[in-house]
Amino acid sequence: MVQKAKQKKWKTLGNYIRKKRIESGYSQGSAMRLINSRATTPQYLSNMERGICAIPDDILRKMISLYKIDTDEFIEELLSIEKSCLYDTFKIKSRAQ
Repeated sequence: MVQKAKQKKWKTLGNYIRKKRIESGYSQGSAMRLINSRATTPQYLSNMERGICAIPDDILRKMISLYKIDTDEFIEELLSIEKSCLYDTFKIKSRAQ
């Protein structure tokens, strides 16, 4: 159950990051070059955006900076993702539902 929640979290965060990359006008290749991490290959970046693997903190910080993501917006997105995963994990319904 915990692994399923992690995968949902990774996928949701990856979708958010992909959306921000596209809004910023970067292709995966150009973003990868600008992030400039030895661990970042086009396939690895694709895997992170599709939620196949987690986004390491150092790469996530670079993405936030490169894509000019507002810190408050990003924190709200993370809280929303975490909240959704907790509801799913404990099989409780959100009051908003």
